[in-house]
Amino acid sequence: MGDPMAYDYTYVEGHYVHGDKEGLRGRASIALPASLYLYGEADAIDVDGKHREVELSDYQFGVGFHIAADRLADKSSYLRVLKVLPLDGVDIFVEAGPRNWDFKSNNKNRSGTDVAARIGWRFGNPYTWECVVDAGIQRHAKMSRSIDQDTLTQLATSQDTGDIDDYLEFNGSTEAVYGFKFLWNFPKASLVVGVEGSSWDTHGVTIGLRLAP
Repeated sequence: MGDPMAYDYTYVEGHYVHGDKEGLRGRASIALPASLYLYGEADAIDVDGKHREVELSDYQFGVGFHIAADRLADKSSYLRVLKVLPLDGVDIFVEAGPRNWDFKSNNKNRSGTDVAARIGWRFGNPYTWECVVDAGIQRHAKMSRSIDQDTLTQLATSQDTGDIDDYLEFNGSTEAVYGFKFLWNFPKASLVVGVEGSSWDTHGVTIGLRLAP
């Protein structure tokens, strides 16, 4: 079957996120034996909601596993049907671990610990260019309902001591996330451009730099 594509799972990268979510993101990954790797990721993001902004910071870490798609198809009779697809050069990965989040809105903080998981695939040529497509879920609090502009105007002009948080509920919720990255690979570095979205109906673009040893 030949040698698998040598995708590197040891790297550090930083990104600027622009769109409905605005801020910075960092990620590091360390390859381990047996196709395993450790990863860590941190975000400092402003979410521009319909009526107000929410500052979101979080960090997550965990364990990932990757395998060449053609070898995965060979290992299971249930997946051999995938051999009709062009699997050469495709690497599938899954990762999961705990996630700590912190919301700051209206000078109030809410924080907690939940989980995050992601599945995706890499394809292309690690020596020139490659693409990464992924989707995942992550749990944290979110606004369970919106508030209309009339209520906001009333709060802003009222002499009452009522707070906007008295009109909103925060509860644990699962956010689905998805993204696509394109990498221009150079020796020891890659320029990364991507697009991403989520079930919060937020979308954005990212640009960053990945450094590998």
